[in-house]
Amino acid sequence: MDKRFLEFEDVNNNSLFRHIKSFEYFKSKNYYDLTRFVDSGDFQVQIFGHSYGLSDRTMLNQIFEHENCISIKVFYHKENEKQNDYTDKTYEIYRHFKDKALLRKKMVPFQLSKTMPQPIS
Repeated sequence: MDKRFLEFEDVNNNSLFRHIKSFEYFKSKNYYDLTRFVDSGDFQVQIFGHSYGLSDRTMLNQIFEHENCISIKVFYHKENEKQNDYTDKTYEIYRHFKDKALLRKKMVPFQLSKTMPQPIS
C-alpha cells in the first residue's frame, strides 16, 4: 500500500521481491483460507496483543476495510488504573485504513472494549 512500493514494483529485477512478506503467503494455504473466511459472512475482528506491523499492512487493510467486517475490538494492556495502551493501538490500526471514516465506524469505543486477559500466576 505504500506509495514508494509502486516505484519499486516497476524495477525489472525479481530478486528484489525475495524478502517481500506477501510472497511468503503463497507457500501455505493459510492466507487462502483467511480470504475465504472474510468473504463468507459478517465477522468482528478481536485483537489480542498484536503489533499491527506495517509488514502486514496489505492483509490488515483487506480485513479491516472488508464489507463483512462489522467492527474491530481491541483488548488493551492496562498498566495501572490511569494508564493503558488502547489509544496507542488505535493509532497503529489507523495506519492500515485508507478510508478513515470507515475506521471511525468500525472501531469499538474504549468504553465497550476490555483489558487483555492475563494469566493468574
